[in-house]
Amino acid sequence: MRSKNRIAVSVGIITPGLVASANVASQIQPEQLSAHDDDVQDNSMMGFFAVGLVINIALVAAYFIWAYKQWKRKRDN
Repeated sequence: MRSKNRIAVSVGIITPGLVASANVASQIQPEQLSAHDDDVQDNSMMGFFAVGLVINIALVAAYFIWAYKQWKRKRDN
């Protein structure tokens, strides 16, 4: 909607619908989160990254185990 408003103003044509939508858009304010919501969001994000960290450690460990077995097999032959 803002691009339409800019175009209309730059051309010099102002229609009532565009002016009304611009006024409504300027009056909308973002919703404020409470401190409790911030704590819940921080805990859920911490859990998300903790799970990701565990998965990464498991994958790195599996890679080193595989690489060691391959190295040992190559050395024995």
